[in-house]
Amino acid sequence: MDTPLLSIPVLADDGCKIELTEDNILVKKNNKIILKGIRDKTTTLWMIPIKHREKARILAQQLPPLPTHAANSAYHQPTLAKLMAYHNASIGSLPVKTLCNAIDNDWLTSFPGLTSAAVRRHLPKSISTTMGHLHMIRKGIRSTTKPTISEIMNEELDPEPVLPPPIRVTNRQHTVAVDIVPFEELKGIIATDLPGRFPTTSAQGNAYVLVMYDYDSNTINAVAIKNRKTASLVQGYNELFEDLKKAGINPVLHRLDNETSKELILEIEKKGLDYQIASPGDHRLNHAERAIQTFKNHFIAVLYGCDSTFPAKQWDRIIKQAVMTLNMCRPSRINPKLSAYQQVWGNFDFNKTPLAPPGCKVVVHERAMERGAWACHGVAGYYIGPAMKHYRNYISYIPETKGIRTTNTIEFFPEKVDMPTTATTDRLARAAEDLAEILQAPHPATPFLQQGTVVNDAMEQLKKIF
Repeated sequence: MDTPLLSIPVLADDGCKIELTEDNILVKKNNKIILKGIRDKTTTLWMIPIKHREKARILAQQLPPLPTHAANSAYHQPTLAKLMAYHNASIGSLPVKTLCNAIDNDWLTSFPGLTSAAVRRHLPKSISTTMGHLHMIRKGIRSTTKPTISEIMNEELDPEPVLPPPIRVTNRQHTVAVDIVPFEELKGIIATDLPGRFPTTSAQGNAYVLVMYDYDSNTINAVAIKNRKTASLVQGYNELFEDLKKAGINPVLHRLDNETSKELILEIEKKGLDYQIASPGDHRLNHAERAIQTFKNHFIAVLYGCDSTFPAKQWDRIIKQAVMTLNMCRPSRINPKLSAYQQVWGNFDFNKTPLAPPGCKVVVHERAMERGAWACHGVAGYYIGPAMKHYRNYISYIPETKGIRTTNTIEFFPEKVDMPTTATTDRLARAAEDLAEILQAPHPATPFLQQGTVVNDAMEQLKKIF
């Protein structure tokens, strides 16, 4: 716009009468002409000349103030939505309530730009979340009859544990507010169970998933095994138990399904644990039953978020990231301030080991000495998880070699979500926002000046990571 516009609704709201004709415009107030003009034949606009700045200033003071509406930023609207969708796909397409609860409890602080306010406002609806977490509507929500005792007892339990209230410890010198779980609340119980057979046998020969649930840390761990035979069960059990042992968690009781073997019992007793076997058909004793349902919901959402060309026989390779992200959003019973992941595996730093949507298509860079003279500079593959022992490295499955590769130079091409990138116009909008932020909140000279808004800083950090 190279010509300033005068708002007719503003004049009408001030009690003015506007007369528009084919050639002229008249604005009257209290039967006096306050503005008049002619119609421009070229632009077909009614033009009102303002000859004196002082009269224009007086007129502006007499008119009612303009409403304080602001245009939505074309940079923020799509980018924040893409950023939230990308993060949620990386975490496993969690429901909004679960994701916001984890953010508000400071369990996902290292994820750049991820806030509960941004999730509630900008996160688009995800079909992957619906595929994994859609349940039948509960009974009695809008019922015209009073629910019976049996209906109340059979209602689905909330997957989140009920944690004990914090205890305030006081001594003679000072008072310390800490979260302490009473000893009687910690049971030292672990439970294992097998879901049904996975529809597809993996390329590694795995057809089942062994799930272990630790009551005290509230962790749900899982590993793929080949079959239900004793050797596979013992191998998977030892692998899951090793994670608890490294975290210093020493359970005392193991509850397991009635489908067991002597070798597994001997392995449990060798670790110094007592055991209890659930009765046939009675799953209430085994805590792993509920853990299996929670893990299956999460894993289904993760699988649906994979690329449509992701090899179905590689499903077991993305279990590791599914377990990581699931436990990042569950509270620990030992210390409710921590997530279950932090309790067992320690703090997760997105900056050191960034995550991406599992199963998304990637192009892994091939170095010059490893490729031919006219060969492509990369090889197509699929992202399957972070390289936890490397700095900013990713693990990808390469169909061409049928193996995995760890690299730090990689390009992502997710199908279900967009990469949070910025164009030239977005950079200009971001620079204008940074300037406005500084002008609106000036502060005296300091040794260090924080540049940019929080969102822009997060976007810049994410751009550097990827």
